[in-house]
Formats: sequence, structure tokens, C-alpha cells
Amino acid sequence: MIAVSVLASYCRRKGWLADRPVIERFPTRIRIRYLEPHELELYLAAVRPRLRPLFELLIGTGMRLGEVLALRVCDLRFGTGETRALVEDAKSAAGVRAVFVPPWVTSSLQEHIRTQGLRGADRLFPMDRWQAQDEHYRALRLAGIVGYTLHDHRHTAAVYLARAGMPLPQLAQQLGHATIAMTMRYARFHADYTDVGRYFDRVALALGRQNAPARVQSRVQSRRADDTSRARRPTTRAGTTDWKTGPAGIEPATPGFGDRCSTN
Repeated sequence: MIAVSVLASYCRRKGWLADRPVIERFPTRIRIRYLEPHELELYLAAVRPRLRPLFELLIGTGMRLGEVLALRVCDLRFGTGETRALVEDAKSAAGVRAVFVPPWVTSSLQEHIRTQGLRGADRLFPMDRWQAQDEHYRALRLAGIVGYTLHDHRHTAAVYLARAGMPLPQLAQQLGHATIAMTMRYARFHADYTDVGRYFDRVALALGRQNAPARVQSRVQSRRADDTSRARRPTTRAGTTDWKTGPAGIEPATPGFGDRCSTN
């Protein structure tokens, strides 16, 4: 689409087109695929030790692959309380930032720098993105993981940071998002956004509706009694429980996505 847009702009400047053509885009679906703890353990164990610090940095910080590959040793700030990675080669102005590096990744990076004899302006990981891609797919095959891209490491980092309670504006800064709207896709994993029952309890108390009418309670009780003789959840055609949230590690963003596989 970008190539078509650039070509259309060039043709218009040359006078070959009177107006830019209207390009209809296919509807997009936001896909969030992340690794469960047992998958993460298998994945990192499958990565060769020499390259493991690279993937630990991706998973631990949520940085983009291009940002990590552009890092130099001097871009790391090892402090007594925390470590930061200075990202200057970013795809947007919002991407220029100081990324927090967790302690478990810091120790791995320090050992990597020591064993590889790196210093100063040396690149932290002197390789191209295709080598990183090859190692990623090799680890996926060995770990038996499917439907997980290298870019999905950002989702893994963001999901667990959101679950840990990191404020979304701070998460946006960590990920280098240009707008908070990009970060809001992870709100469903955040405790402040998922634990909303207490707010409805307060509203019910303010409205004097904390107790349901008797006729409503009787209906609820009768339904619960009827449900005891029924199956808890329906099953899909494959015979697996339909949780409506997709397989482990996949959170669908649109209704009906949970029972389909997608590589988008």
C-alpha cells in the first residue's frame, strides 16, 4: 500500500494524474499473541546461548527488533538501582526514549558484553534482522510453538507489564508508542480496567439498588438451579472447550476471533 501511495503522489506531481486515486483498505484486525510462562521457558531454552541475550532483551523490555539491533554498548546505562537502554534509532520521534531494562535481563547483557569482549561504540548484537528471524523460527520449531512472530515479543512484554499494574501512559513510554490509543489495546489485561465490579457496586449503592428485587432474585436462583443439570460450557467442533478468548496466549480483539487461527 505504501508503494502504491508513493507512486500515486509521484504521478500527480508529474501531472499524469489529476487526483489521487481512492484506495480502499481491507478491514484490519488487532491481534495480540503472547507467550504463556511455560511457552516462554521452552522458547528461551531453544535459543542458542550466544543469541539468548538478544531475545531476553526483546521479551523483557518490549523494544522493537530494529531498536535492539541498533544498540551500542555505550547506549546502556548500568546504574546501581536500574539499567536503561537509550534508544536513538527509532522509527518515530516518540520512539526516542530511555527504556527500562529489568534486572534479569541486565545480568544477561553484562555477561554477554564480558564474554564477547565488547566495549564503547561496539554494536551490542552485530547481526542483521534476517539472522535474528532465522534463530526465532528455529526456536519456535524446537519448542513446538506456532502462530508467534518475532514482533509478538512486544505483545508478550506489554501484556505482562499491564497485568503487573504498570500505568498505561508509562507503558506507552516504555514501548515508544506515538499515541496512548496504541497502548489502550492492552487495557483489557490491566487490573484497573478489568476489575470494574467495585465501581458498579458503588453506583448501585448510590442509587439504592444494592439489592435486586425479589422477583429478579427468584429468576436468578431458578436459572442457577436449571444450570446445574446442564454442561458448564459448550464444546467446539474439535471437542475443546469454547472459552471465547482463544487458545492460550491469544486474546482476540474482535468477536468470533477466538475460534479461528490467524497469522495476521
